[in-house]
This record gives sequence, C-alpha cells and structure tokens, in this order.
Amino acid sequence: MILDLGVSSEELTTAERGFSLSEAGPLDMRMDRSQRLTAAELVRSLTEAELADVLRNCGEEPFARRMRGRSCTNGIARRLKRRRAWRKSCSGQAAYRAHSPATQTFQALRIAVNDELGSLERGLPAALELLAIGARVAVIAFHSLEDRIVKTFFREHVGHWEALAGGGNQRVVCSPEVLLVNRKPITATPEEVGANPRARSAKLRVAERKT
Repeated sequence: MILDLGVSSEELTTAERGFSLSEAGPLDMRMDRSQRLTAAELVRSLTEAELADVLRNCGEEPFARRMRGRSCTNGIARRLKRRRAWRKSCSGQAAYRAHSPATQTFQALRIAVNDELGSLERGLPAALELLAIGARVAVIAFHSLEDRIVKTFFREHVGHWEALAGGGNQRVVCSPEVLLVNRKPITATPEEVGANPRARSAKLRVAERKT
C-alpha cells in the first residue's frame, strides 16, 4: 500500500481553488468542494487566539501571535482577523526565510480546512490493519508535521523496551507489530529534484507488517 500525502500540482496552480500564492483567487482551499468550510470561513469563524493556534500547529508559523521586538509588531493571526494583508503582519520577517513569507500561513489554512493531519492519523492504523503479514505500507510525506506523525506511528508499532519498577524489562508494542524497512527516511536524489523540484521536501518511510 502506498500513501502519497502530496497535493495535486493541478490544484495548486488553479487560481479559483485558492491554493496558489502567485495567482489571485478566493480563499477557498477545499480539496473536497462539496464540503461547506472554506479557508475564508475558517478565518472568520475562529477567534484570534484560535487562528494563531492553527497557524502554529498546522503551519509551524513563528509569527502567528503578536510579538514584541524589531522583527514583528502584530502577529499574522491578528492581521488576518482585521482583514489586513498578511505581507504587512511582521516587519522584516522575510529576511529570515528562504521562501515566500506566506507559505506557512497558506499551508496551515489548507491543512486545517481539509483536516489533513487528522485524516493521516486515522488513515495510518486503517492501512496497517488491511495489510497481510509480510506486506508493506509506504508513506510519502511532504512536510515535517506529516513526517513526524508517520515516524511516531511506525515506532509505536515497532515497539521498545521499558524498565520495570521491580527490575527487569518489558517490551511495549502496539498491535499489529511492524518492521522498519528503512530506519531513516528516503529522500529525492539531486537528479530527481532537478526533474521535479517539488520532490525536494518528500520523505519516504516504509514498514512491513510482522504480526
């Protein structure tokens, strides 16, 4: 079984879907267009504190909250709630980034609107249960939040030894048990990145069902 957690390039570059940083369009970001919640509605419905949590937890956005000091005067969450442009939310923040300062904000809203992390947390155990003994599940993640969930999940099903209070050790493992095919994630080669630049952030982890 292969789980490719990447977003469709076609969706990203279609302005009316609202994913693009470079094309003007509505703040939509729904993968499933039949659902009611859009990114615009999410921003409207959340409090400033709740929105800041989304930006931090789903986008690892360091400028989500109001900060003091030379690098930030008002957090991105406050600017969004006041319907101001995110580009002006933090003075000087672009100097600390190699990519667009909107990238993590857009990522956070997209992940929250589509419950991407929740879907992954539900999908991994479901996938493992479907595997026959000896079969493998391969997961390709494209950002650290996804990869961290996959890494933690696989480790829980590999198991570990814990010391007992009365002496000795006890093996702790979630069922079903797996073997790690690769202990470190497999990443794209320079040649692959040259052919497909979006592969640069991909991390592949593979586990084999043992029991």
